[in-house]
Amino acid sequence: RRFTQDRRERSLDVRERLNEGAVKINVRVRGVSPPLAARQDPSEAVSEKPQQATEPEEEPKEQPPDDPLDGLPPNSPEEGIDQEDPAKSGADNSQSPPGDGAPTLADDIDDTSDPENSEGDGLKPDKDGQPFKYANNIDVILIIDSSTSTLFDDPGEERFDAAFAYLTTMISHDLVGVLKFANKSVLMSLTEIDKASLKTFEKRISEVEVPGANKSSGISKALIDSCQELVDNGRAPSRAGILISDGVETDVFRPLGVLTPEQCYIDHGWPIYTIGIGNVREYALGEIRLRQLAEDTGGEFIPISDITTLICEMQQLRSRAAGVESRPCISRDLGQDKSTLVYVTVPPLQLHATFSLNWDSGRINLRIFRPSDDTRPSYSSATAPREVVRIIGDTNVIYKIPNPEPGVWKIELYRRPNKDGDKTTSRGDLPAVFGFSSLPAP
Repeated sequence: RRFTQDRRERSLDVRERLNEGAVKINVRVRGVSPPLAARQDPSEAVSEKPQQATEPEEEPKEQPPDDPLDGLPPNSPEEGIDQEDPAKSGADNSQSPPGDGAPTLADDIDDTSDPENSEGDGLKPDKDGQPFKYANNIDVILIIDSSTSTLFDDPGEERFDAAFAYLTTMISHDLVGVLKFANKSVLMSLTEIDKASLKTFEKRISEVEVPGANKSSGISKALIDSCQELVDNGRAPSRAGILISDGVETDVFRPLGVLTPEQCYIDHGWPIYTIGIGNVREYALGEIRLRQLAEDTGGEFIPISDITTLICEMQQLRSRAAGVESRPCISRDLGQDKSTLVYVTVPPLQLHATFSLNWDSGRINLRIFRPSDDTRPSYSSATAPREVVRIIGDTNVIYKIPNPEPGVWKIELYRRPNKDGDKTTSRGDLPAVFGFSSLPAP
């Protein structure tokens, strides 16, 4: 990483995987004076020795290299998603059970941080004065286009499906807000939601009306207002906006002194992820606008092409927004009364692992087997410990597992036979999309 003066950067978390654990390096830049103009050669920086104290009573202070990523080996390939049975490849998947030092959810709090020295970090202390309590969390504003153009471009209301899909990826202490806009807007302030309040929150998103009869599209003002909400009420170091729109703007708003509506996001180093809905690809200007917003802020443009991929794509988005490596989606075609297996590797020292399955119609069961026992499902529709968050919809199921066991997990996807008289579900192969994501301990 290259750090420049007066520019906020997210915490850099470098992990070197070892057989017995992990080595963690955190680099935080607050104020830099003078600017880091001179750049060392990375190979020389890695071998730099600690600076010796000039006064006897002071302890030596270790100076970190300019680029802590140089010289570290890449992540082990076993951290990816395995499409084949590891047993057939001859790989050694044996894992030692986690010991007493395994991380817990309480490890989210960094008790060594000093609230008095947190100026310039962009972190807001919580009521207990812990500025780094939410280091693994992300605060997000869902910016949903409700202008007249969406009535024609998105008659199936996929914009709400995309918003609901993101809600399922959230973890404890994540904050989410919603700003629905046309030429005016209505804001649902940043808040925490849990499994019990998920359905109520989804209903509010669908039912809340944007005031005013004029339904022209004011993307610019929506971006300005949404960023201000993140500034005023956000608390996590990672924050982002997710704009769900066709990209068409008919009501341009520019306050005095604001060069571009996304300037607030750029100044704070917060990305805007743009989700293209409806006929976005048929309107060249709409897609160009969404791509440009994402590029200017370090986000990403994601067009909705298949509704069955939404949950997995939102898992990937949340991982990237939080600075965590995302995993690819896995598609499978399932015949009636047939099952297929998928294998994924959970690295050591993870706070959460999320497994999701999304399909279009019919009935599909998801069964999850831990590495220590691949003969009986540890998590299924009939088995789920209290600490596991399980979300079950008509065409999706999600499991959020805290402190997952490291190693290779076996996932079984089983399509149940159609009910008698069911003419709405195809009797041919049914496509399903599996997603996996995990969150490392801080």
